[in-house]
Amino acid sequence: MRLTERKIAATLRQHGYKLTPQRRVVIQTIVSSQDHLTPAAMYKKVHQEHPNIGLVTVYRTLDILAKLGLICE
Repeated sequence: MRLTERKIAATLRQHGYKLTPQRRVVIQTIVSSQDHLTPAAMYKKVHQEHPNIGLVTVYRTLDILAKLGLICE
C-alpha cells in the first residue's frame, strides 16, 4: 500500500499532531521519493529547497511517523 500525503495528514490529526508547514515538507519528500532515504539524505533533500528546516525537525517528524506505524525505521 502506497501512502499518500492526505492519508498521513489524516493519521497525524487523528492522533493529535498538528500538520505544520515543516512536517508537510518532510511528508511530501517521503511521498515523492522512489528510494528509501536515510534521515541524512532526507534532510539534504529538504534543506536544499527549505533551508529553514533543521535536521532535528526531520528526525522528530520521522520519529512521529514511525511511532504511528506510517513508516519503517
